Amino acid sequence: MVKIGLVGLGKHMLSQMIPNLLRLPVIITAVCDKDGDKLRQIRRILHLDSEKCYLSWEQMLEKEALDGVICVADANLHYMVSKTSLQRGIPVFVEKTPCRSAAQAAELCRLQKEHHCFGMAGFNRRYTTAYRMMKEVTESEAFGRPCLYLAKYNSSAYSDSQYFVFNHVIHHLDLMRYLLGEIDSIAAQRIEKADGMTGYHIRFRSVSGCMGFLQSASLQCEAYPVERVEITGDGCCVTADNVKMLQYNRPVSAKTEKNPLLGEHDSLCWNYNQGHSSMYGHYGYERELADFVEAVQAGSRPENTFDDICGTMLLYERLLEHCTTVSGGAETDCKV
Repeated sequence: MVKIGLVGLGKHMLSQMIPNLLRLPVIITAVCDKDGDKLRQIRRILHLDSEKCYLSWEQMLEKEALDGVICVADANLHYMVSKTSLQRGIPVFVEKTPCRSAAQAAELCRLQKEHHCFGMAGFNRRYTTAYRMMKEVTESEAFGRPCLYLAKYNSSAYSDSQYFVFNHVIHHLDLMRYLLGEIDSIAAQRIEKADGMTGYHIRFRSVSGCMGFLQSASLQCEAYPVERVEITGDGCCVTADNVKMLQYNRPVSAKTEKNPLLGEHDSLCWNYNQGHSSMYGHYGYERELADFVEAVQAGSRPENTFDDICGTMLLYERLLEHCTTVSGGAETDCKV
């Protein structure tokens, strides 16, 4: 069993991470949060001894013999916990966004190598069922080279416009890298109705030659579907809609022929029954935690490590550098 220590006992940790961890070969050995009420709550849920509940994560790492650490907090704490864990040779999983800058990401990558350990960031789209199937389709010979990428990823109003890019848009900056490879160029235009209500038109081109467009805004109501990706290949396209549906439109077959749906033509569709009471969400949380725990247990490396976050943090910074704000027909540099 893998002995895990938890840092940050907020809503996401309690509703997603802990329930999924308890299905894995894991013992939650110790927990940490600065809020004593949260510690008392989780102590009752997990039946932990009081000495295993810490107000200081540094003290927890110092006293406990942990096989791995999972931290769900903010980017500053993600970075500090990751840095200290790696220096101690402890594998660490942090939620996104894993750090504040590309420079910090590069430092975490260096520490991985120096201490023969690994860190992992929770960019869960890399583990979402629909996007993994989409990647499988676009890398197949039948699909051809991806040439066009069209996406939307919206939300309700955010606390502020800067945090919207840092916490929300960055998910799809990482996703475009996962699906297409490295991004060669990126630029954006921004409109802002009020602080926290911002819209971006983002244009990019991958190193492989695919031209892409992403609309991302905090101007909608996220109670409705706000996420969609479509990639065009050679005479075909594949679409992931609302995370849990995938449709692969291949060249059509002659419908006058016998058995017109057999062969390599027409549409394939995966449409998950969301009315079914399944404990598996297909949203990536189960798969990414399983990847982390399996790598810790085997002494190997997961599919996604801190090596992957360097490119995403660099892309985030390049987006801000090549962004203009549109107001009254005029454009100025973004001040995010």
